[in-house]
Amino acid sequence: MDREALIKALQRAEVLAPTITDRIDAEVIAAAGDQLKLIANFGAGVDHIDVAAATARGVTVTNTPGVLTEDTADLTLSLILAVARRVVEGANVIQAGPSPAGRPPG
Repeated sequence: MDREALIKALQRAEVLAPTITDRIDAEVIAAAGDQLKLIANFGAGVDHIDVAAATARGVTVTNTPGVLTEDTADLTLSLILAVARRVVEGANVIQAGPSPAGRPPG
């Protein structure tokens, strides 16, 4: 949704669930209808939302803190194990096909 469409939608919306790519600045908030009550950010931060402008209009701003904590930890551990066990290198060896005389390459 481009900025113009977002403003048009906000003129009738009660809740906005923006993503990190949506810039919700004071101008956008000022153009919203009086029925806007909540900006429920679909992400961990609110850097792209003018919280002061929203608060001044009585609009609550929320986010989802900690939503990526476990996933980040899982990915980090997976990468550590992949490096320690040479997973990518092993996958490349397997995809290269059989080595001469059926011995592992190397």
